[in-house]
Amino acid sequence: MLGGIGVHQLDLFPAGVALGHLLSLPLTVVWVLLITNAFNFIDGLDGLAAGSALFSAIVVVFTSLRAHNVTVTLLAVALGGVILGFLRFNFHPASIFLGDSGSMFIGFTLATLALAGSQKAPTMIAVAIPVVSFGFPLLDVALAVLRRFLSGKSLFVGDRDHIHHRLLKRGLSQRNAVLVLYAVAASFALLSLTLIHAAVMTAFVLLVIGIGVVLGVQYLGYPEFTELQGALRRTAERRHAIANNVAVRRAVESLNLCADFGSLYTIVKNTLESIGFDGFRLGATWTEGFLESALLPVKLTVDGELQTFWCDAETESLWELRLELSSGAHNRPGAFHFLARQF
Repeated sequence: MLGGIGVHQLDLFPAGVALGHLLSLPLTVVWVLLITNAFNFIDGLDGLAAGSALFSAIVVVFTSLRAHNVTVTLLAVALGGVILGFLRFNFHPASIFLGDSGSMFIGFTLATLALAGSQKAPTMIAVAIPVVSFGFPLLDVALAVLRRFLSGKSLFVGDRDHIHHRLLKRGLSQRNAVLVLYAVAASFALLSLTLIHAAVMTAFVLLVIGIGVVLGVQYLGYPEFTELQGALRRTAERRHAIANNVAVRRAVESLNLCADFGSLYTIVKNTLESIGFDGFRLGATWTEGFLESALLPVKLTVDGELQTFWCDAETESLWELRLELSSGAHNRPGAFHFLARQF
């Protein structure tokens, strides 16, 4: 920050938003700590952190070239060369390892070079490209935080449920798991490079990333997210049930003011159709005192009951709910049948 490197502007809009020191300093600290620890998080398999860092370094090179930042370009090329030489002995089966010092050094260096290389970059590059280029380690951090929160675990206690661990549990060998994650890191890098030449494709790139993340998380089979998906589904079903209950209560209010059979039919039809029923049937006692023509479009069955459908359900196998009616003083005028083609 003292050297002028930091998050000084958010170019989320064409004009950009300049940040004061009160916002710039904490955002810079959060960014550096996040990327530093993200690469430490993914350093769980031979060559994984180093290989992912190589793809990110390539993006930093192109970004700094676009911003005409020669110093950052040379430093990023040097870092990429060092990583490539190190990766020769770090890939499975590894003979040398990064350790916490190595992974955090790479993360810290890439975080600062990404900031320095995008200081004079065009709109959106300063924000979108660094984030997308570090997509894989950032995704692992985000999933780890969300998983531990959902399972009630401490956010600062490690586990063996990171993305690379889940791939191993899915049956992949260590080498194949690393190669799959190389492909993921390369995809993030390619998408970020796309933004350099076509910033207008930001929405498309984010859509592709979103779809990929959803499919990937489903493949990994995290129990926390499976349970979360079930909870969201139950919430949606509960919301639908509440809406149905409200429709029934409003229908009851309308029926209390109903003065003729035609109005009764309209209210019942509109309510049941919105809930998902395809028709209804009333007991024979409801036909007393009415001419058959006055009951249309409700028809009389051979048993003298009132029955109607507002779809082609008569030829289908029906699901039926029978509700006994009562008018007080133990007087039971029959039953009301809810009819549906399927439950």
